Amino acid sequence: MIFFVSLPDYKELQTMRERSRKILFALALICMMAVAGCSGIEKLKDIQVTDYSISSLSPKGLRSLKASLDVTVDNPGVQFSLNDISGQLFYKGEPLADYVSEDVTVKGKTKDGYTLPLTLTLSEGASLMKLYKALSEGAEEDFTARFRAKAKLKGGLAKVLEYDNLSLKDLSKGGLLSK
Repeated sequence: MIFFVSLPDYKELQTMRERSRKILFALALICMMAVAGCSGIEKLKDIQVTDYSISSLSPKGLRSLKASLDVTVDNPGVQFSLNDISGQLFYKGEPLADYVSEDVTVKGKTKDGYTLPLTLTLSEGASLMKLYKALSEGAEEDFTARFRAKAKLKGGLAKVLEYDNLSLKDLSKGGLLSK
């Protein structure tokens, strides 16, 4: 028995790349939002992601993707680090991928650039074809995320941050950052 898989054309690849960019940006915002909560800043809007770009995006086997996201963060608060960063990406309420990132330290009272290396692994029941379909046909409001990290201030105080059901549409429009 022979199976044929139809690969996306150039226009579909461009659409998927743009949506991937938005999703990864939203994941970066989730990371920065978590940082704001532990750094003694009263309002999330004090920390701003001022620029972002995907420096790399590549498949890693049949069930995962590697991505590097360059983010410029304006942090008026104290230095902090995020450790054990992980979460889950959902599409229309169904698990699509789990993600992890390496630890990152954000300098205090600076506007600086950081690289967030992300590894996305397809969830049970998800496939690359489902991922491509979600990226090419899905709208931002169809994507939500779960986020977990241990935030540690320079002085040693630490707190586990957990966010559930974060709307990527709200994050990409700054909705949660402006509250």
